[in-house]
Amino acid sequence: MSRLRGRALNGWSFFFLVAALTLAVILIGLTTTGFATPEAAVEMIRLSVQLASPWVFLAFIASPLNQLAPSEFANWLLLTAVTSAFLSLPASVGRRRSLG
Repeated sequence: MSRLRGRALNGWSFFFLVAALTLAVILIGLTTTGFATPEAAVEMIRLSVQLASPWVFLAFIASPLNQLAPSEFANWLLLTAVTSAFLSLPASVGRRRSLG
């Protein structure tokens, strides 16, 4: 059995794993940067956008990769990364719009 079919890398468990890791990084950034000044708020927004951007990029390449080089990894990427990207995209766009 492939490692990509494991429970930890599929479905909601993978989403919650990614969400928990993202939350941990944001909380660490919040404790080091704070949010008392406008510059600190911009840094926190930048951090959250940087954490969400890779998932959006993976979503853009998942479908073409699955068509050009079909494989178990490409199929997993299509099913997993697209779901994670579109769950995090609205928050990322909203934060990016608040920058100006």
